[in-house]
Amino acid sequence: MQFLEQDKDQQIHKRLFAKVDYCLSEGAERNADGCAIRYSSVLLLAVTGVNGFVLTCMYFTWNAHRTRAKELARGRWEEEQLTTIDEAVSSFLQHEDQYTATATFLEFSDYNDSIDFHNLDTVTDTRPDVSRLRSNLRWYRGAGKLLWYTTCFVFVIAAATIVFLLVKAFGALIDYDMPTDLGSLWRMGVGKAHGYTIALTKVIEALGANAFYGTLMLANVAQVILGLAWWLTNSLLTKLLLAQRWARFIVKRSGLRVSSPKGQQRPSYILSLPYRYSIPLIIASAVLHWLLSQALFVVQTRGFVYDLESQSKDQFVRDDTLDASVIGYSIIAFIFAVSILFGISLSITLLATKPLPRREVQPCDGGAEAEPGVLVTRMPLVLNCSAAISAACHPGPGSQEAHLELVQWGKMESGKWSITNKTPLRYSLDT
Repeated sequence: MQFLEQDKDQQIHKRLFAKVDYCLSEGAERNADGCAIRYSSVLLLAVTGVNGFVLTCMYFTWNAHRTRAKELARGRWEEEQLTTIDEAVSSFLQHEDQYTATATFLEFSDYNDSIDFHNLDTVTDTRPDVSRLRSNLRWYRGAGKLLWYTTCFVFVIAAATIVFLLVKAFGALIDYDMPTDLGSLWRMGVGKAHGYTIALTKVIEALGANAFYGTLMLANVAQVILGLAWWLTNSLLTKLLLAQRWARFIVKRSGLRVSSPKGQQRPSYILSLPYRYSIPLIIASAVLHWLLSQALFVVQTRGFVYDLESQSKDQFVRDDTLDASVIGYSIIAFIFAVSILFGISLSITLLATKPLPRREVQPCDGGAEAEPGVLVTRMPLVLNCSAAISAACHPGPGSQEAHLELVQWGKMESGKWSITNKTPLRYSLDT
C-alpha cells in the first residue's frame, strides 16, 4: 500500500510504502454482508417516468397501426409503404408522377421550390449540362455538407476529449510514480477504482450535498455525446449506401427491395442498413458505450469512525457524513475506446472515397455505333429528393407491372430515359 506524507502546509514531500496485513474496518463491512445497495429516489422516479413515456409512445404507435390495419381490411386505403428508396421507385413506376414527366436527368441540386413542372422550359433550364452524367462521383457525395460537417465536428470533439483525458490521466500516474507501460495499465483493470485513478476531486468537493448528482452527470456526459455520434454515423452511412444503391440501377438489373415483396422483388432489410454494415456498427456502438461506462464511473465510499465506547467487535461505527461520491477512471478503457472510435472514423472515410457504381459505355453501345451525342455513364444524383427520384421513373405505357420485375435505368427504344424492365437499353444521348 502506498500513502503520502504531508507537511504542515499540506505539501507532499515523501511517498511511503507499507504492507497491509488486515483491514480494521473489515468487520463493519461484514455487518452488511460485505456489500450495500445505494440508490436515489429522484433517479428512480426519473427513470420510471422516462420508461412510462416510452411505453405510452409504443401504445399510441401500436394503436395507430391497428387502426390503419382495420381501414386496410375494409378497403378504405391501399397499403403502400415508402420506407426505402426502392419502395419509392416501386410507387413511381406504378403511378407515374406527371409533374416530373419532362424533368429527365433531374438531380437533387437542380430542384428548388421555384420549379414549375407544368412548364417545360422551366424544367429544361434545370439541366443545362447533361455531360455532367459522365463525371465520376464518390460515395461522400451521397450526403449533404451539413451532415458531413456536423458528424466530423462531433467525432473531433469526442476524440479530442478522450485524448485530453488520457493525457491528464497519464500525467497523474507519472506524478504518483506509477508505471505507464501497457502491461501495467492492463493489470490496473477496466472499470476498477484505485486511489491514484480518482479525478476532479476539487470540483466534486465544491458540489457539496449535490456531489452524487454531479458525479453522475459528469460520468455519463460522454454517453450522451456517443449517442449523438452514433445517430449521426447511422444517418451518414444510410445516406451513403442509399446513393450507392441508387447508382447501381445503371449497372445491373435487379429486383426492388420492398417491405412486402411480390414477383421478382426482394425483401427489404430488417435494419435500416445492410447487415454487413448495420451489425458491425451496432456491435461497435455497444462496445463503445460499455467502455465509456468503465472509463469514467462513479465511485462511492462509506465512512466509518472509531468509537471507544462502541460495543461492537471492532469498535467501528458508520458515519454518514463521511460518505462521498467521486469519479474514477480507467486508462486502458480510454485507450480501447479511442482505438474503436478511430477505427470507425477510418472505415467511414475509406467508404466515402470509394467511387459510386458507373457504367463503362462505348460509342457503339446499344447498337448506335455512328450515333452522335453524349455518353451517359452514371445515374443522376438524387439523394433523398422525391422529385429527382420521380423524374427517373417514367417507363411509359404498358409498364404497369415493371415494378414487379428486374429493372434497370437507361434509354428505351422510345427515346425516354427511365428505370424500366424493358430491353435493350442504350446510354448515348442525342445532341
